[in-house]
Amino acid sequence: MADRMTRSGTAGDDAARETGKSSRAVSQRLIAKWAAEDKAAGRMPMVDYVTRYAKHFDLPL
Repeated sequence: MADRMTRSGTAGDDAARETGKSSRAVSQRLIAKWAAEDKAAGRMPMVDYVTRYAKHFDLPL
């Protein structure tokens, strides 16, 4: 949330910007880790999943 609230560390006072920058780095590492885990497990990429979900392919009937 700090990443988004500080616009990746570009908004707010000095302390908020520093927090936002470090939060952005952590969130990017986490997304990269999840992407690597998904690829290793043979799962579809997150972007493909969200695209399918948005088109209602994964909603229960």
